[in-house]
Amino acid sequence: MNKSDISNPERGKTLVLVLTLLNTVLIAAVSALQVDATIRANQANRDSQYDAVQFTGSLIQAGARSDYDLNTYSILLTNTQEALVAEYTAMQRQNANDQQGFEALTLESQIYQARADRAGSLSFLMTDPAYAPASDQESPNITAYLSDLNSYSLELVQKQNDASDAYHRWNNKSDSYVAVLTMLAIAFFLLGVAQMVQPSVRLLFSSFAICVISIGILWTLILLIF
Repeated sequence: MNKSDISNPERGKTLVLVLTLLNTVLIAAVSALQVDATIRANQANRDSQYDAVQFTGSLIQAGARSDYDLNTYSILLTNTQEALVAEYTAMQRQNANDQQGFEALTLESQIYQARADRAGSLSFLMTDPAYAPASDQESPNITAYLSDLNSYSLELVQKQNDASDAYHRWNNKSDSYVAVLTMLAIAFFLLGVAQMVQPSVRLLFSSFAICVISIGILWTLILLIF
């Protein structure tokens, strides 16, 4: 044992006290950051789940709507085709001097055409100016219709992905802050040992504590920046 240690057993305790105070403040700050990261991660997780539920609902809604619109348009095409076939057959019956057949087929053609007109009035593809054909010889813009129909679902997918990425980012930060707190707890242990040992060894444990605290500060700054 050095004579200086015996004559001044309190040597280095001031440094240990300052380091303990610094470590306490740092632990409080990191704890606050860890709590904030956990809250943000939980909020992002809830947003991600909410967007996922909304996306599922939008898919169901879009599927039901497209099924109705496309089926209505299909009925329109089918009845229009049947009306044309009946009208053409009626003309053949008329040329064959089959007046009764001509009248029956003309009536059948009118019925099909009435069904087609009714389906056209109920079809979103035929009534909305954004998709309706400009003339009878053109078809509705089904590509634009499907694109607009799925645009909201695609937007929800992007939001859900962003929220999921935010959740993983903040959750990883929260876990990293816990690791920093563990390191600072080790620094507390080293400082406690330094407080009790001889002055000649106190500086060694204080140096180890300074290294651990420095790593914790550096790690915290990296988490804050990135």
